Amino acid sequence: MAHRSNGNRNRNAAESRHRGSAPLGLLIWLFAGALFVAPFLREGDGPDDTTREGWVDWPREAVNAKEEGTFDIPFAEDVRYFEEDFELDLSSFIATETDKRFAIGSSFLSDAELIDWGRVRPGQGTYRDYCVGCHGDQGDGAGPAARYLNPRPRNFRKGLFKFTSTSVGSRPLREDIFRTITRGLTGSSMPDFRLLSEEKRWDLVEYVRYLSMRGEYEGLL
Repeated sequence: MAHRSNGNRNRNAAESRHRGSAPLGLLIWLFAGALFVAPFLREGDGPDDTTREGWVDWPREAVNAKEEGTFDIPFAEDVRYFEEDFELDLSSFIATETDKRFAIGSSFLSDAELIDWGRVRPGQGTYRDYCVGCHGDQGDGAGPAARYLNPRPRNFRKGLFKFTSTSVGSRPLREDIFRTITRGLTGSSMPDFRLLSEEKRWDLVEYVRYLSMRGEYEGLL
């Protein structure tokens, strides 16, 4: 009898501990679930509360389906590897052909009304001051700091921009790039540049567009 009584007490104690741990386990699962689900319930950013020229009401924020790989080889190195493999003088060919159309001040882009050289020139200086360390001198996303960053900086040369108000796979509007520069990107190393003057930010927009156009052209070459 004493043995059965002790066994009953042990079972009752085990059942009591089990019942006590059940609410704790449920709370842990609910907390974990909330942490996972909450980011997907977050309402997207709306347009900034401003009426300044250049700001528009973005109807949506599209994410391009095509994405870059985890590592972008610096463009100059990529060309050098290609030259070694195929024994071609590719770099001088690319430089010559690119200068015909994309030398700073060339009429090729301005005549087509695709670029504002008046903003590209100062934008180049601002880019070198604030952006080259991550995005690289050529805009290839392979600056000195890029290897330490996750996610890696955007490679402008591919012409792909993640956050746009245009349809998926389409080129972004100037306003889309301006908003990214102004706000930065949460969850990445891209800071906001609200403290830069509005003029400098628009200059940066034009220079980034220029790097993108030139990069796509050189990639085709």
